[in-house]
Amino acid sequence: RSGVAEPVLVINKRRSQAVEDKETNPLLKREVSAATFFYRDKFVLLGTGNEVLMYKYALDDYSGPNDLQKLANKSRYRLVFAHTQQASQNVTTLAAINRFESPYVLYATSNRMVNVLDTATSQVVRSYE
Repeated sequence: RSGVAEPVLVINKRRSQAVEDKETNPLLKREVSAATFFYRDKFVLLGTGNEVLMYKYALDDYSGPNDLQKLANKSRYRLVFAHTQQASQNVTTLAAINRFESPYVLYATSNRMVNVLDTATSQVVRSYE
């Protein structure tokens, strides 16, 4: 179909697109409420349910004329970090500095909290009500 853009990467499984075992690599349980690039585009952050998930990714850059090869998309991803916010039901939004390498992620939750998450230590370093 001419003029229709196809997604280059679809993140729909928890661990990786390469692991087929549904018990160890289930589909994401909840909708993705927020997504952003992180750490100078090296990672993608997703807010889904009460979790902040960080994925390392590699995009297939095939742009040749063969449509069959284009359909065999070789983009990939894998989970490298997961943080669960026990006190809330949903991560409503998240933000991260992407212009320079900073380990901090801000995210807001359904219980009206804003948290600063340090991805280097896996700890919430500050919370605001």
